[in-house]
Amino acid sequence: MTRSIGVVKPDVNFLVLGSKDLEDVHVDANVGITYFSRSEGSPRHEVSWAVAFDGPLSDIVGWATEVHGNHSSADDTLFGQLAATFAAKSTLVFDAGVELGLNTSSPRFRILGGLSFLLK
Repeated sequence: MTRSIGVVKPDVNFLVLGSKDLEDVHVDANVGITYFSRSEGSPRHEVSWAVAFDGPLSDIVGWATEVHGNHSSADDTLFGQLAATFAAKSTLVFDAGVELGLNTSSPRFRILGGLSFLLK
């Protein structure tokens, strides 16, 4: 019996990103495709996409929203997100939000959180 502990062949991802500032709202859009080197019976590729909007509410508080999804031969996922950001310092930003699954292939609800920091 042979056991595999990892991917023998690499996965390949191509991603196109676009950004635009519209007065106080920043817009990001992306679309990508990933080719997997998985074994037989698994999806060979997956297409992902997202459109996001964000902006300031004050000097230290902001908002963000996003719709994103994936398409593969296994399933199609679709999500909506709403989040808030808090800039504790110019080099430290916290964010928290909720994500809702918008179709039956997506988890119904998730709570998200994170932080971004700049190393000087």
